[in-house]
Amino acid sequence: MYKKRLIEKKLTEYLEMFSAVLVEGAKGVGKTSTCTLYSSTIFSLDDKNVLSVVENDMDIIKNSTPTVLIDEWQKSSNVWNYTKRLVDKGLAEGSIILTGSNPRIDTSAHSGALRIVRLKMRPFTIEEKNMSDSYIRISDILNGNIEMHGTTNYTLTSYIDEIYRSGFPLLQNLSDKKNKVLLENYIEYMIKHDFVEIGFDVRSPLSLKAWLKIYACSIATITSNKTIWELSTKNSTLAPSRNTANSYINALNLLNIIDEVEPWLPINDIFKNVGRTPKHFLVDASLALSILGVDKDKLMFFDNYKEMKKFKPTYVGQLFESFFYQSLVVYAEVNDAKLYHFRTSRGDREVDFIIEKGNKLLLVEVKAKSMIENEDVKHLNWFEEQAKGKYKIIKLAIYCGTMAYTRKDNVYVIPAALLGC
Repeated sequence: MYKKRLIEKKLTEYLEMFSAVLVEGAKGVGKTSTCTLYSSTIFSLDDKNVLSVVENDMDIIKNSTPTVLIDEWQKSSNVWNYTKRLVDKGLAEGSIILTGSNPRIDTSAHSGALRIVRLKMRPFTIEEKNMSDSYIRISDILNGNIEMHGTTNYTLTSYIDEIYRSGFPLLQNLSDKKNKVLLENYIEYMIKHDFVEIGFDVRSPLSLKAWLKIYACSIATITSNKTIWELSTKNSTLAPSRNTANSYINALNLLNIIDEVEPWLPINDIFKNVGRTPKHFLVDASLALSILGVDKDKLMFFDNYKEMKKFKPTYVGQLFESFFYQSLVVYAEVNDAKLYHFRTSRGDREVDFIIEKGNKLLLVEVKAKSMIENEDVKHLNWFEEQAKGKYKIIKLAIYCGTMAYTRKDNVYVIPAALLGC
């Protein structure tokens, strides 16, 4: 049964404003299922017969009843530029949706800038997983309509179960054993097929796997790409060269497998020595566990590299932040806001996430623990003091406890399961 997606709000808005919309995202996040609901005509280009028809008579797109969905558009070398030309000629709003997971590198193709609008789809969020009957919503918090109450039965163990289940729609109701096999296959298929489809030659799959393991260890940290590569060379004789490792990053970005949250950089001088390194994430935290081969009974004993521990003391903490990020990035986009992280160059002050909308900054600290203490929110309060009079500051502490409440220092403490869009 189809579950309504939060990104539908943005898709509806874009189709009302623009002629052509590209909905991109990793394989298995539900792009085709959602976009089919908005389409009167569908061309699935992974069907060779349909591909042949479209390639031989491209005008069938223009002459079909809109909205036209072109699924797996990258299977045709001409669809992208054809769509761009239609837009240039005055194509009506909401005429074409393109979807695809593996956009092949093609230097002859026009970028689509100012013609084809991009929208990224991701795995299920907390709200889309129906983890609560009611939510404390980001939209209400940003609008000042804050009612901080509610309880949940979710504990850290429950969140770990959700992480292993993943956010991929098709894996929500399967057994742990089935999920484990399917996620392993997802990684293998990506290495052996998806890289090739987008034009990357993986000469040594074992080398890519060796590097991926270190990247999986780096989620929710600002470990440099150089350090990730160096650790892969220390950890395995199969490690790639530095240039090859950089090509992996490019490929995984194209495949929408990795995400990087940019640092928040103030436009004025209220902060000095702000760090500029992005924070690493995978599209779904379950992929990190699959890459590392860490089962539930091994998770609490998994000892990460010291280079990552200086950012997060435990890997469970990294996983919980990664799991929460998957929701927060969608919540920010649907609310027309930007998501960042903050860390001083010395590393003595940090805020896990900042949602910026206009002059409002929503500061978010994420803790994989059942109780929030003064130490946990000291950087939120420090940031607020520094930014006083410059920004409207709202402070959130997300945790694994069961109750939402407001601290005396005006930090809103919210169980992760209760935060909605």
